[in-house]
Amino acid sequence: MSFQMAQLDVDNLNLDCGLEKSNLSVYAPYGNSKLATILFTRELARRLGENSNINTYALCPGAVFTRNLEREPFFARLWIKFAFFNGSDGCLNTLHCTLSKSLENQSGKMYRLLDVWDIEDLVSDQQAGELWKKSEELVGITFKKP
Repeated sequence: MSFQMAQLDVDNLNLDCGLEKSNLSVYAPYGNSKLATILFTRELARRLGENSNINTYALCPGAVFTRNLEREPFFARLWIKFAFFNGSDGCLNTLHCTLSKSLENQSGKMYRLLDVWDIEDLVSDQQAGELWKKSEELVGITFKKP
């Protein structure tokens, strides 16, 4: 859900004008990174085409307890361990999308909890194309279909 906090501006990807000047919340950079991943995944699938043998998926593992959270206060860790996935469960989406033959025609989709997450109304193919174009410009490489 963090991508829904995004305020992605393809002309300010590095937030060079800062959070204050661009009216972004402190959560926007994280949300922007998640939205950019979704948009890139969708655009790559579109550019590869329906007949490609390469599949792309955006994944939301959910809230996963990692070693970084071990520094949290004791009571916060108790709540986190109860509410968050452990590392093994957190990787299930990745394994599902990597190994499941039934997903071969689902390239470009977003997955969470081992199923397609319908976000079609929340993301824009136009924005995906704009981000792709800006990325090509920034790295100086133009995509060539394999």
